Amino acid sequence: MMPLLILRMESLNKKSNDDKLLSIENIILIAIIFGGPTAVSSFALAREMNGDTELAASIVIVTSLKYSFTLVVLMTSWMNVLS
Repeated sequence: MMPLLILRMESLNKKSNDDKLLSIENIILIAIIFGGPTAVSSFALAREMNGDTELAASIVIVTSLKYSFTLVVLMTSWMNVLS
């Protein structure tokens, strides 16, 4: 989902040369903030609150794997934009 959002933001940014909606620095910042994996501390919080620790651990693992893929896609698209 995040790569599609970034590509959409890039296309909006390319439409108007003089009046850019977002700078490339802001697009990168948004991608890092919203594309990152779930914090590992959520597992510790689930354990302390007698929550579902297996679910919390699974969410951390899945989002970390997803982010590694997303980061590769984002870096590739940024390199294309910057060149």
